[in-house]
Parts: sequence; C-alpha cells; structure tokens
Amino acid sequence: MKLNRTLLIKNKQYPKKLNIMIAQRGVLNRDVTTEECPWLSKDLPKGKVVYKYFKYTYTCIGKDGVAVSDKNDEEPFYEVPRTSVNWDS
Repeated sequence: MKLNRTLLIKNKQYPKKLNIMIAQRGVLNRDVTTEECPWLSKDLPKGKVVYKYFKYTYTCIGKDGVAVSDKNDEEPFYEVPRTSVNWDS
C-alpha cells in the first residue's frame, strides 16, 4: 500500500512567512511491545499508522529510535525503534 505525503502550511507566529513542513507518514512493520520499549503505555500493533514528529524532542530520543505521534504534527510524541517503521517514499 503506497501512502501519500501531506503538505502542511503552519504559520501562527509569523504571519508574513510560511513555515512549510512535509508530513512523513509511516506504518509499523511489526508489533512494538512494552517489553521492548518500556516507556510505552501499551503495545503498538503491526499496521498502526504513525507520523514522524519534527518538533523539538528535548534530546530524549535515542540513536536507534525515531520520534513519532499518532496525529500529524501533534503532541504527545513517543519513541519507537527506527527499524519498526516503513516510511512513505
């Protein structure tokens, strides 16, 4: 299944400038469990749609992880293993 990227234009602070961000949508390619990732509140099923989180993560994401959220460009974000997500290309 091919997923499409969404173009977002956000501009609340600077009305004369456009802040353009490409939403990157991905699908979990396997179950991600709380045993593997104890910071998660529940297991995440294979096939779950996630969005790459581009805002500041306060350096709490490890080198083998990626910040994602359930809705595009919205908190809360959480970390999943990099290898667990197939990104839209």
